[in-house]
Amino acid sequence: MRWFWARVFKRTPSLRYYNGGFSSFAHDIATAFTNAHGFLYLETPVECIRQEQMGVSVISEQALDPVFDKVIATTAPHIFFKQAEQLPETYKNMLSNLTAIGAYTLVLSLKHKLLTDDTYWLNVNDENWPFLAVVEHTNFQDKSHYNNEHVVYIGDYVNPTDPILSQSPEQLVEKFTPYLNKINPLFSAESINHSFLFSTPYAQPIFEVGYGKNIPPIQTPLENVLFASMSQVYPWDRGTNYAIELGKKCVDILSSE
Repeated sequence: MRWFWARVFKRTPSLRYYNGGFSSFAHDIATAFTNAHGFLYLETPVECIRQEQMGVSVISEQALDPVFDKVIATTAPHIFFKQAEQLPETYKNMLSNLTAIGAYTLVLSLKHKLLTDDTYWLNVNDENWPFLAVVEHTNFQDKSHYNNEHVVYIGDYVNPTDPILSQSPEQLVEKFTPYLNKINPLFSAESINHSFLFSTPYAQPIFEVGYGKNIPPIQTPLENVLFASMSQVYPWDRGTNYAIELGKKCVDILSSE
């Protein structure tokens, strides 16, 4: 109900769609960043964030060890408190008590429509089915924007330890095909052009009663380290709009020093 309330109360009918989708959105942000003389290190997992006398040291598996004036950590809470070992135990305990659920999204490019009545979003309220939502994106944005292919995504929220988060796109396609065929008898494995799978154990923070009193502050006990994640957008639900808003709050903190 909080998910539903956050959308009805906060949003307006004036919604926008970024041309090219989130992939283009992320690419354009990265391009603007590098054009402003920033550096991107992709596929570089951070092992440790340490407050030093001269700044903040960020240590990765690739032995990259730069020192920065300030660091904004945007990982999930349970990852951040493991990276920043210098955090006091009270702050670590606060982060470790934050709970969340995982999620996966299987994206299919199809040769034909799945939801033939032009439905955009279909919720499946049957516990015997292996997924919750079927969303035919090209019933919202015309397929001409997607190489004239029909784009459908199928997903669900799951426990962070659910084995489905470690399965391959091929395994999920095989598992879901009989159910998708029930939605549209024309659907089969031959209907699929391409498949893509996105999954994470940290997708949706769980806001329990009294959560408003336990929101982690952006400024951490480490003077030059900020923390920003979806755990801090309460009372709103997670979303790109709120990530941008959180980023602006980080900028305000940094620029006020």
